[in-house]
Formats: sequence, C-alpha cells, structure tokens
Amino acid sequence: MMTIIEFVFSHPLTRQSKLRSFARILKWQVGCRLRREIIIPWISGTKLVASRGMTGATGNIYGGLHEFADMLFVLHFLRQGDLFLDVGANIGSYTVLASGVRGARTWAFEPDPVTENVEVNDLSTLVNIYRLAVGSNCTDIRFTVGPRYNEPGCTRWR
Repeated sequence: MMTIIEFVFSHPLTRQSKLRSFARILKWQVGCRLRREIIIPWISGTKLVASRGMTGATGNIYGGLHEFADMLFVLHFLRQGDLFLDVGANIGSYTVLASGVRGARTWAFEPDPVTENVEVNDLSTLVNIYRLAVGSNCTDIRFTVGPRYNEPGCTRWR
C-alpha cells in the first residue's frame, strides 16, 4: 500500500488533488473485488477496461497517466493519421492514447492481445493487432500469461 501512496503523492497529475486520487483508489479497491472487469472513463472520452492485478491500468486509474512522461510524449507529438507502433502493447493503454485520443493509426504487437480496450473505444478501424512478439531474432518462445477475464461480470464506473 505504501507504494500506491508514494505514487499518488509524487505524480504530477495528482499533487494538487490528493483527496480525489485517494477516492479513486478506494473506489477501485472496492470495485475490483466485486467485479472481474470494470470500464473506467479515461482521457478525452476514452475508456479503459481494467481488472484486478493490472498494474499499468491501475496506475492510470490512480494518476491519470501511469507513465506520465512517455504518455504525455504520445499525446503531444502524435497527429491524426500518423502511424504509431505499440510494441509490447499489453492492455493497449498507449494504443488508446494514440488512436482514441490523437486519431493516429496504430499497429499493436502483443503475443497475448487483450483487445477489450480497442473494442470498448471502437478503434478497430484505426488499430491493427498483431499477435506476436517483437525481438532481435526469429524463434519460438514460451512465456506465462495471466488469467483471462472474459466472463460475464463487467461493470461501468460512473
């Protein structure tokens, strides 16, 4: 819990609104225990589908932009129609910023693609998802993926 508090106290978007940030944390901590997936309003009308244990997604819930400098770079420099490569797309938070907020075309590379965030933001015309890893050599690799939460029980935050 201490790392969450440190994150909120040091994040550029929450320094002036710590109480609201802590309310979001509390709401998330309770909500994710009641539902497997929650759809959260995010930047510029976009949404994120998040589940318990998704560190990057929860960082976006708590602070607005989890990886502040990198995400701000995407928001400031991409333009509509640009091509953005999201290598190691994970849940697609950068894809949502690039295509959902900036209107760029995105090629998202993720061996275990979680497509919910592309679908919930209706970005299929701007986003191509490639179910593969990108690396320095061509080979087969083994890795472990987390549990999938495609079961009923998704709720929306209001």
